[in-house]
Amino acid sequence: PDALELLGKAPEPARAARLTRAQVSAALKRAGRRNITGRATAILAALRGEQLGQPPAVTAAYAATVRSLIAVITVLNEQVKVLQGQVEADFGRHPDAEIYRSQPGIGAVLGARVLGEFGDDPDRYADGKSRRNYAGTSPLTRASGKKKVVAARFIHNDRLVDALNAQAFASLNASPGARALYDELRARGIEHNDALRRLANRLVGIRHGCLKTRTLCDEATAWGHRQNLPGQTPDGRRRRGNTSAFLRAVKRRRIPDATQREALRRVQDRSIRSACDGPGSAAHHFVLRCARDTTSHSFQLPR
Repeated sequence: PDALELLGKAPEPARAARLTRAQVSAALKRAGRRNITGRATAILAALRGEQLGQPPAVTAAYAATVRSLIAVITVLNEQVKVLQGQVEADFGRHPDAEIYRSQPGIGAVLGARVLGEFGDDPDRYADGKSRRNYAGTSPLTRASGKKKVVAARFIHNDRLVDALNAQAFASLNASPGARALYDELRARGIEHNDALRRLANRLVGIRHGCLKTRTLCDEATAWGHRQNLPGQTPDGRRRRGNTSAFLRAVKRRRIPDATQREALRRVQDRSIRSACDGPGSAAHHFVLRCARDTTSHSFQLPR
């Protein structure tokens, strides 16, 4: 908005050089900019500096073009606001809108974009993995013989990936759990875009669990398995034999028969259900099935 205002006042270089500090500062203030004094100084220095000029006829033609573009952009901005209000009204009437908006970093417009790309058929995705694969946020594993390569999915829905990355970025300030995961990934040397993709992948899994169980997203349930676990040291590092390692063993089907009753007890915990993609996931059904078929044992999992 500040650029449009200043260009509207001075579309020609000569008029732009005559702009005062008060005019530039007022435009920056109305646009909500920070460091107004420094920005105004930089703008005035650029406008009043020596520049290569054009013949008067060419300068006048460019000035007319600028005025026309300002008029078009102004009308577009007004229509964008109108459409935004319409999207918010229509999205709010959808039965899944409340669940989508309960997630961190997502509002009415971004939620409508994600919902439109995912669709609202409750049976379209068999599990959280299927939804993440469709979103293109989950990694792609290729194995041949002894060689195994894990790479990002380059064939995906660009509109959906863009919306999910925007949500992941916005969730950094709205969710302590999302911020902790992002900081952990960055500390491991993972680049910003890759860390956002992994965070978006996690948020897609949380969304799938909420939609399947028809429950709102809860910060403690979604990220509780990463915070204050019994298997963590006081500084937050995980000890061997903690819950996350246990869940990895569940998903890999490497749990001894003697641990099945304890497995059932742990899966029934809310935070553990969220960590294995919630009730209905493959890991959850596996533990429940094993627990039904297991007799009593006295073996205890390591603490």
